[in-house]
Amino acid sequence: MKSETFLDKAVQDYNFSVNAWNHKLDDEAYLNNIGYFLQQSVELAMKYTLERNGVEYAKTHDIEQLLYKAHKSGIDMHAGEYIEEHAEMFTSWEAKTRYVVDYRIEMHKIEDAIEEVGEYLERLRTLEVEEIKQEEEQDKVNTETDQSNDKTKSGNTDDVKTEE
Repeated sequence: MKSETFLDKAVQDYNFSVNAWNHKLDDEAYLNNIGYFLQQSVELAMKYTLERNGVEYAKTHDIEQLLYKAHKSGIDMHAGEYIEEHAEMFTSWEAKTRYVVDYRIEMHKIEDAIEEVGEYLERLRTLEVEEIKQEEEQDKVNTETDQSNDKTKSGNTDDVKTEE
């Protein structure tokens, strides 16, 4: 069993948001909970990308800061235009949705965010699968090379091609 990653956690938070959206109550405050988990999803997905690329980052909930760190390190977050342009909005949802009395996220912002965050996570999942396949292929090549080298060293060259 593979160990859980920040991307796995991001997908869990996103799925919670979608489920809550699909079963929302007639209460605008409910939208704040959805927004909070969407923000968490974006944050964790970005931290996953930074970690996957070996980039250290400060403990933060600031989406703009995570984007800046990625850009400074030459890392493509694959976040998409919407998320990058709305980084400040997502960052504000982390605290305002929980601590600011009478703060309410507008319904259309949640609708847009659900769509865009879902697409972002799908891009990251696709990239993750491609990277895993490449790693597995490289491991296979390395294993075959090691086996060939072992046969050459032991004098067993039956399966080793030689130049004539």
